[in-house]
Amino acid sequence: MNATETLNELRRLRIDADIHRAEAAEYLARATRGTSAKRATDMGGTGRCPLTDYAGRHARALEQYQACAAKANAIWARVRPLLEDYDGDTRSVIVLYYNQGEDMRDVAKGIKRSLAACERMQAHVCLTIER
Repeated sequence: MNATETLNELRRLRIDADIHRAEAAEYLARATRGTSAKRATDMGGTGRCPLTDYAGRHARALEQYQACAAKANAIWARVRPLLEDYDGDTRSVIVLYYNQGEDMRDVAKGIKRSLAACERMQAHVCLTIER
């Protein structure tokens, strides 16, 4: 896998992890919405309880989050040392765009550089890492 593919995979995994984490949080919130923890686990004679209804979905989403995060962390551990020779803005572009999954426009605003400058920094890193 080349540097661009590796970085794109890192970005995809971070975005997927965020989606799965949000899903897990939503399922937990649905189970406990408007109720105490005691009420959320109370079957009330129905044989079902709100927490149990969402427990499987919550567990799957949490498991998917953990799997994506672990894969992304492994890729980041290989990529991070390669960025030490770059200036702070260039490292920030790579960290924010690929490792945190931010939109490039938001990255440009965050580091107070133009979108074109951020895209040039990104392209430069991808080319030089591959060498």
